[in-house]
Amino acid sequence: MNIATNSELSIREVADKIINAINPKAVIISEDNRIRPENSEVERLFGSNEKISKFTNWTSEYSFDSGLEETISWFRSPENLIRYKSEIYNI
Repeated sequence: MNIATNSELSIREVADKIINAINPKAVIISEDNRIRPENSEVERLFGSNEKISKFTNWTSEYSFDSGLEETISWFRSPENLIRYKSEIYNI
């Protein structure tokens, strides 16, 4: 399934896509104290590329799925994986 420009995915949907691509047997373990409170002032966060597209004629070269596929492929490459420092916060 390709994700159209400005379509919305939940964190759960993103996690499910990653799990299905890497290890379909993986299970998400959540902690109740990390779940957003039911009466939170933030109902959802939704980013949009509408303005940058409008003012700069920028267009995405990737769908969400193809970008995810390429990212996973990058991490699976041994020469790239050794460059990734999971123990530190990378900027």
